[in-house]
Amino acid sequence: MLAPTEGTVNGFSVLLSSADISGNSDPIGTGAIVGGTGVIGGTPPPTVLINNQLVIPPGVYYFTPIVYGNATDPVGQGNSYDLIYDPNCTFTGTSVYVNLLDFGDPQCTVGISDYTLASLSVNAYLVSSELMNVRINAVKSDNNTSIRIFDFTGRIVFENTYSVVKGLNDISIDASTLSGGTYLVQTISGGAVVTDKLIKL
Repeated sequence: MLAPTEGTVNGFSVLLSSADISGNSDPIGTGAIVGGTGVIGGTPPPTVLINNQLVIPPGVYYFTPIVYGNATDPVGQGNSYDLIYDPNCTFTGTSVYVNLLDFGDPQCTVGISDYTLASLSVNAYLVSSELMNVRINAVKSDNNTSIRIFDFTGRIVFENTYSVVKGLNDISIDASTLSGGTYLVQTISGGAVVTDKLIKL
């Protein structure tokens, strides 16, 4: 999609937010914007690459593409998160959930030796409206396997630690307290992290 060229400020950006802002024509109005980057065109400013070099602390965030025209820049710094967007000329894409880990976090493993951990597989599914099953195919035994369930605002709604053995493991979790919606089920086992999506109707 090309950016609309209406108005003095137009372009595309990727906004960083603390909540899902998918499809929102007034993303700044949500109060969830943390930062952003992108290309802003118009006069002033000329077309430039924007990056405010803000260091983002670890946490759960959402990256969302946005294409806009007819925007205004009241601050005059050319930051995409300072613009006032015209809802009739703003197109916000789908937010992407990201868990930004801190430097040295044990979940943030890198290196050649971690390649073998890629075979960890997880499948989360509802057995009934009251019961969820998480099937873990573990590469190795781990007495500290963590399962976290996030709602789509990034809030942890369930967290527990389990022991798993190498091979298939079925873990039952009470799902009666989960309301209808989409959830992310994160499993950390043997140094590998796998996230699966779960939809409860």
